[in-house]
Amino acid sequence: LIIQFLIGLVIAAVGTVIVPDYGAELGLDRTHEPALLLAFLLAAMGLFIVVSSLTRSGAQQMVGAKLEPGEDIAPELNLLRWQGVVSVLAGAELVVLALDPGLLSGPARSWLLPLLLVILTAQTWVNLLLWRRGDEFFRRVVAEAGIIGFVAFQFLLFFWTARVRFGLI
Repeated sequence: LIIQFLIGLVIAAVGTVIVPDYGAELGLDRTHEPALLLAFLLAAMGLFIVVSSLTRSGAQQMVGAKLEPGEDIAPELNLLRWQGVVSVLAGAELVVLALDPGLLSGPARSWLLPLLLVILTAQTWVNLLLWRRGDEFFRRVVAEAGIIGFVAFQFLLFFWTARVRFGLI
């Protein structure tokens, strides 16, 4: 847990230095910096989860539990990988939405908006895949704690934000 915390701390520190200090040099002078930082953290966390879930020892460190020799955790590792992919896709969505509003409402809109919709479609597909592969407990937790958040945040607020950032409203 401490190692994971330290890795996250280093990633966050790098992100907080790069975005404000070098954002203008990277063409990010009119971006939404907190959203860009959050996108960076989501993508980094997702990549960390995917990479850690590739090996048994990495998964053991990530979940912080001792695994018995011969214990089959392949189904859990597969679900972890897909959850990491969802985080990477969420980070990619936020990167696009954090860009300069002039870019989003200009000529790049013709390819950025479809790209955003493709990423959202992929993220929704992976979320549905996770739902179908989850056990009863997983489904119940998601249903009770997440359905309002899923609908409100993944669709309603996402589309509102996308419309604002692309200059449609």
